[in-house]
Amino acid sequence: MEKVQVLLASYNGGSFIEEQIESILSQENVIISLMIRDDGSNDGSIERIQDLYKSDDRIVVVQNRTTKKGHLNNFSALCDLGVGSDADYFAFSDQDDRWHVNKLSKCLSRLKEIELKQSKETPVLIHSDLRVVDQDLKEIAPSFIRYQGIPEPDRHQHETFLHQNVATGCTFLFNRALLSLAAPVPFDAVIHDWWFALVAKFYGVIEFIDTPLIDYRQHESNSIGAISASEQRNLFNGKLIKALLKYPSHLAASVEQAKQLLSLSQVKPNIDIDTLYLKKISQFSTLKEQSFIERVKYVNATLAGHKPIEERLYFYVVLFIIPWIKD
Repeated sequence: MEKVQVLLASYNGGSFIEEQIESILSQENVIISLMIRDDGSNDGSIERIQDLYKSDDRIVVVQNRTTKKGHLNNFSALCDLGVGSDADYFAFSDQDDRWHVNKLSKCLSRLKEIELKQSKETPVLIHSDLRVVDQDLKEIAPSFIRYQGIPEPDRHQHETFLHQNVATGCTFLFNRALLSLAAPVPFDAVIHDWWFALVAKFYGVIEFIDTPLIDYRQHESNSIGAISASEQRNLFNGKLIKALLKYPSHLAASVEQAKQLLSLSQVKPNIDIDTLYLKKISQFSTLKEQSFIERVKYVNATLAGHKPIEERLYFYVVLFIIPWIKD
């Protein structure tokens, strides 16, 4: 059996982290190594975990001794620690979900098929759908992708992926080739899972399994959480307006992230990437420097036929002001 190094970021895990850990340790047909990095919990959860699993050598707990706090920094540090692991396969984990017992084995089976056809040097990422549940694991929606109205991941174009992430980190399984290429996570990455998905999309292989392999728990302390498509579009609850106001800064941050993606081809020149993909990244990463006419042409080329006219008009407005937006 193959070893999978699971990288779990914790912070005040409360009453859910133990169930998450048990679902990881119960994975079938794989050897589990679990690294938990705690970001300074003060609810007693990490002490409880250390006491419960002190005799289980599959689990290592690392405390954050730096001043760098937060979700992105925690996962970034875990990636750096993962590089020193003896595992060939890796998975991200949140602290409050529940994995189905075949989560890793199903993803690993597909990942190894891809490696066999190409090579172990090919960066590969497999991700899946999730079942949305409440804090008591009662189903809210059978599909996270459809609940949130996310575009079909396997049909998500390269251009669109640069400004819209459709891959959820807690479903990931990826190989060492991807970890070696994507880590360390750059400071300008918007979030760790989007960064890894982008690197796989442009420099390797990313595949979506259209099956829920995780119970994605919704509770009052979710750092991100799932919001239904109808809620997102409802003007009366304010979520749509809030999203529209936040999007310009999100796009500006996406542009900076794309610059880091482009630089991989320069700092690691031996990796393969299609010249067309390089052109797409380069074009997106220079949006702030282009003339407004060029930015309009970009919207027309990438969104025409895919988005309604009102959405394209909104993009025109955003791209008009983007040179003055700080990410």
